[in-house]
Amino acid sequence: MLLALVLATAAGALAFWVGARFRHEGDADLPRYLDRPVDPDVDHIRGPRDAPLTLVEYGDFESPFCARATGAAARELRARFGDRLRYVFRHLPLCDVHPRAEIAAHAAVAADR
Repeated sequence: MLLALVLATAAGALAFWVGARFRHEGDADLPRYLDRPVDPDVDHIRGPRDAPLTLVEYGDFESPFCARATGAAARELRARFGDRLRYVFRHLPLCDVHPRAEIAAHAAVAADR
């Protein structure tokens, strides 16, 4: 069992190391780039569109954890960084846990339009 633990740890470390080298990222704050860049025509953005700092939240409207992050935490960050931060919200409905999350996401997009 101890040998399996050591081997699993080594395999995990190797996988992260290979992934970092493959993406040409060598520091501890991986990943550095979004898989899909922020698009003002699609994403919901609060703050200046050209702000130097970007916070992207993937949220589910039925999740109490997402509600807390979107609420107080996002307000605190906006107060701290002001116009240097743009806050981007992307829908990530967890349909297997929250059956009405996808409908809520569609309703929010429709209301935004």
